[in-house]
Amino acid sequence: LAGGAAKVGAAVVGMGVAAATGLTAMATKTAEAGDRVDKMSLKLGLSREGFQEWDYIMAQNGMSIETMQGGMKTLVNSFDDMKKGGKTATDAFGRLGLSMDDLAGLSQEDMFETTLAALQGVEDQTERAALANDLFGRSGSELAPLLAQSSESIEELRNQAHDMGMVLGDDAVNGAVKLGDTIDMLKRAGGGLMNSLGTALMPVLQSVLDIIVQNMPMIQNLFTQLAP
Repeated sequence: LAGGAAKVGAAVVGMGVAAATGLTAMATKTAEAGDRVDKMSLKLGLSREGFQEWDYIMAQNGMSIETMQGGMKTLVNSFDDMKKGGKTATDAFGRLGLSMDDLAGLSQEDMFETTLAALQGVEDQTERAALANDLFGRSGSELAPLLAQSSESIEELRNQAHDMGMVLGDDAVNGAVKLGDTIDMLKRAGGGLMNSLGTALMPVLQSVLDIIVQNMPMIQNLFTQLAP
């Protein structure tokens, strides 16, 4: 009975360790995902929720949202150019039926979605591609599969992202960012401890190496005798 209990106990402990390891890995992955949402949403000028929605929408259309970082910047610059009376930007937005009044006061996310919806309404594929390049720069060509979709299909994908639990709330993202920062801090602290230990050991290692160098002739002679 004692032997059987020991085996069962060991198995239970093993299962516990495996479960803890799996849960830790899961939490770490979630922290990485949440940290990506936080950082990339800021870079793209999107809300956290909007970033996650468009991340899924674009992935379903064969593109990566990371490629839109430059495009979002170009779009903002195009709007700023229109405010200053720039002809190229004014003509491009005008051909989409968008005026200063339509875009003024919008967040960067709303401006992106409004412009995207207007581009989807352009039936001529060549004109649509040209306007996308004017307003989004190099990223305009990446948007081609998305621009070929209807607004209804985009909204369906947006709802799917929520229905399938892909969109993290602010509390989850904040927790992920905090956990990620803590893990990074501990990794760096561990590296600092190893550096401190290495610094303490360097004089010892140097002394050993000095002895080896000083006695190298004797060591070589010993190896010559032992080689046969």
